[in-house]
Amino acid sequence: MSSPVCITNYLAKYLERNFNVVVYDWDTRETIVPQPGDILLGHPHPSPGTILRNSWRFPGWGRKILLCPFAHAMPEYIAFLEPFVSDCDCYCAICGQYWMETIDTTPFAHWKGKMKRIDMAVDRQVFPPVKKTFNPQGERRFLYIGKAGENKGTDYLDYLARLNSNIHFGWVGTVAKKPSAVKMHGYINLASSKGREILGMYDFLLTCGRSDANPTTILEGAAAGLIPVCTPQSGYVNEDWVINIPLNNAGAASAILQDLQVAQESRLLELQQNAKKRLESHFTWERFGEDVATAIQSPPAVDRGHPQWKTLAKRNRELLARFSAMTPCSQSAGRRWLSPQKWIKAVVKGFTHG
Repeated sequence: MSSPVCITNYLAKYLERNFNVVVYDWDTRETIVPQPGDILLGHPHPSPGTILRNSWRFPGWGRKILLCPFAHAMPEYIAFLEPFVSDCDCYCAICGQYWMETIDTTPFAHWKGKMKRIDMAVDRQVFPPVKKTFNPQGERRFLYIGKAGENKGTDYLDYLARLNSNIHFGWVGTVAKKPSAVKMHGYINLASSKGREILGMYDFLLTCGRSDANPTTILEGAAAGLIPVCTPQSGYVNEDWVINIPLNNAGAASAILQDLQVAQESRLLELQQNAKKRLESHFTWERFGEDVATAIQSPPAVDRGHPQWKTLAKRNRELLARFSAMTPCSQSAGRRWLSPQKWIKAVVKGFTHG
């Protein structure tokens, strides 16, 4: 299942305990007319004329709550949210701690007072452990799960694979052109027997995100028993079950990957157990539902989270207006995006090695 569908299904079931819940497809073009006291909760589509945009402007809502990912390193992806954040009662921002720790120096700093950070979740029954022992030292494997994309850092992933030719790198997902140094497995349902077989072949789940809010694949890989290895810009930092590698410093990142190749299995088993405890205690759909329900029922948030809020907000909104025109969307004209392969050629000179 894709993350939006998973979130919708699990969250709707939780909220149905205390609310009457009606679910709509986010890309439809209808308008919801509220009854007194109704609450609008959702993720704005970047395309004009879609259901949440149409319904948001309709008067009469009891509360309006945003629920969508937040990662600020590539402002053009989320700048279009500005009018929704300004007008919402609360922004439930799905993101790792990294993005909140670094927001104050970004064009989104004035959003902070409206935001409630929410971690993603995983259903461990859908992704049971498959990794009980690791491959021998020097023969360990790294797996990426997901689509190609600038924000996902898949160009950096391919670059690391080419620099570390002694290491096996794999990719579950689809891409227009096969990376030169990565084994492509294509699209596979990881909850299937074939998916579990593929997961069992690997030792580490590698994500090289540039602006990735809180990828679910890290939780799914960890639930299966793989050790997550990721950039801080993949959202996960300061966790005792995650290994962080630097973004755009391939030499330092490669040193960490090579070190993991020869790490004692006892160290990997320790990381695996740390992940199990953390997934059980925090990264659950029950906790996710509680977080959203609390936001729905809390007093409206204020967006003056910064001492010089008015000046800051005015300056930032001018910046975001420019970025908003660049929002990638298949149904609107705007910035022309490089293909993953052309992007690799365009930025590879920016990587440092050493």
